[in-house]
This record gives sequence, C-alpha cells and structure tokens, in this order.
Amino acid sequence: MRLARRRLGAILIGTLVGLATFQAPAFAASFHPVPAAPAGGTIESKYAANGPNAVSTQRITDPASGGAFALYYPSNMGSAKLPIITWGNGTGGTPQTYDPLLRHIASWGYAVVASYSPNTGSGREILAGAKYMVAQNSAEGSPFNGKLDTANIGATGHSQGASGVVAANKASGGLIKATVPIGLPGFTTGTGVTGSIFYIGGTADTICPPQGQLNAYAQTTVPAAVGSLVGATHFTEPIVTGGGGYQVAWMEWKLKGDSAAGAAFTGATPELTHNPRWAQQATKNLGAASAS
Repeated sequence: MRLARRRLGAILIGTLVGLATFQAPAFAASFHPVPAAPAGGTIESKYAANGPNAVSTQRITDPASGGAFALYYPSNMGSAKLPIITWGNGTGGTPQTYDPLLRHIASWGYAVVASYSPNTGSGREILAGAKYMVAQNSAEGSPFNGKLDTANIGATGHSQGASGVVAANKASGGLIKATVPIGLPGFTTGTGVTGSIFYIGGTADTICPPQGQLNAYAQTTVPAAVGSLVGATHFTEPIVTGGGGYQVAWMEWKLKGDSAAGAAFTGATPELTHNPRWAQQATKNLGAASAS
C-alpha cells in the first residue's frame, strides 16, 4: 500500500511538473518574423526600419529597488535629450528575448530600461526602471547625467508585461506619459489609465485574444488607439516587422511631438485605420496630430 501511494505521488508530481513546463511560454524558440502581408502605410514602414543611431547596451542593478535591468541607448547621445522607455517582459521572458525590438526602439533616440524580471505583471519593476533613469539624469558621474528628457517617459511591454505597463501607468502619478501594451491579457482593464495609450494585438493571438484589448480600449477615457496586426500570433506581435513601426510612431508623436508620426493615428484618414495589414482599428480623443 505504501509503495503504491509513493508511486501515485511520483506520478502526480511528474504530471504537475510536466503541465507547468508545458504552460510556460518558450519565448526564445517561438518568436518568428511576421509573414509577408499587403503593403502597409508609409509611416509604419518608416518606423519599422531601424533608426539612425547605433545602439549600446549595459546591465545595471538599481540600488533603490535591487532589481537588475538592461539598458539600451544611442551610442552617441549627442546634445538632444532622450525620452525614456521602460519595458515589461512577458511571462518567463528577459530583455534578451526581446532584444531586436528593444534595440530597434533605442535606435530611434530613446533610453530604454528593461527589467530582467520574468514576472512584471504588477508593474513595480517597470515603474522602478523609469524612476532609476530619472535619478540617473541628475546623478554625478552617470553617462546619462543631463542627457534624458524626464518629462517624457513611455512604457511598453508584452503579455504579462502588457498588464504590467498598464499597472505602472496607473501607479506612476503621471510620470508615464505614453503607454503601449502588446498582447494584453483579458483581465486587464483600461479604467484609470492616464496620459495616452495604444493597444497592440494580433488577430491570430489565441493566448491573449484581441477582445481583451478591445474591452480595455472601450474602458479607456484618455487619448487612445487600438489595432490588431493581421495574422500575428501572441509570439509574433512584438517583433519589429510586426507592430514595431506604429509602436515607435506612437512614441515619436507622444514623447517627441512629431506631428508627421502622429498622422498615423489622426486626421481625416489616419493611416492605422486604413492600413490593410491591421484590423480592429480605432482611435479616440486624439485631436490633431500634435503631442498631447
């Protein structure tokens, strides 16, 4: 009897371990470029290409939160101050999982801070990253001293990290000005979001179906946009050849005041809402193509 119980216990433990392993997303092995699609808009194409800056990286530990972060930033920061982008990983992910996208954003002239935490849904690590960079802007001896635009901070993340950036937005007290969640889980609400927000998903996402982000968009009262990349799954949404063009355009508009980038979302015929690569598109409260 004891032997039988031991065998049953071993079987149950093995089953649970197997289920846990099966349910954990294998991010590094699952990401693939989005297949060829109908030609998109000119604004999307412009920002889907790499920006003009070479990118440097480093790993740091934040003394305030104790968290580890990867930094991505232009190798030559020049005289123009860089807006800050804080990133949230999907479950089990790290900055290396999203390295092409983070480099892509930085190449357009942003200081990107990405937590190493594989569980960023609370938003704490994401907000801590933003606060670390704000502190670096006035830290003596920091390479970022006086180089950052601390009045213009964005947050973007994928899956659990998408919930995390929404949570960080709500807890930031207005510090986070522009937010871009990608593949938002359905339990996340848009109520209480501040600044501006652009929800990105994929029409073929079966893990976090687009209806979740559509519900959050409907609850959002601040300037907002929503769109689902046609054919994209949960693991192709954040790749640069997928949502990266409009993701950068949103930040260029909202954090740098680039009205040309803003034309993707505003005007009589916003590019996003007429782009055959996208579905379930909508915008609201955006006004003219000027920063807000």
